[in-house]
Amino acid sequence: MKVGKEGILGLTCAIEHYLTATKESGAEMVAKMTPFIDALNTLNGVTARVVWDSAGRDIARTEIKFDEATTGVGTGDLVNKLKQGEYAIYLPWLQGQRRDYRGGRAQREC
Repeated sequence: MKVGKEGILGLTCAIEHYLTATKESGAEMVAKMTPFIDALNTLNGVTARVVWDSAGRDIARTEIKFDEATTGVGTGDLVNKLKQGEYAIYLPWLQGQRRDYRGGRAQREC
């Protein structure tokens, strides 16, 4: 496969942009996430907290846990409802879950 000049120029621009872009620190990420996490923690059956990147990078994420007994909604159903909302939300991964949610069920990995 031949790489064209447009592809090379596009890659060059992307690298230049990446190298000159202002990087956001983990502390800045946490400051942005805190109001969201606080709001989630007011909901029955929902707990949220900051978790840090497992590779040791300065990247903060929000971990959200749902208590099915309290919410009455299963993991698979919740994932599907998030996808079908006014603003579709797709989850990049679920810890301990496989990504197949057909039939409204998430399969737990051993």
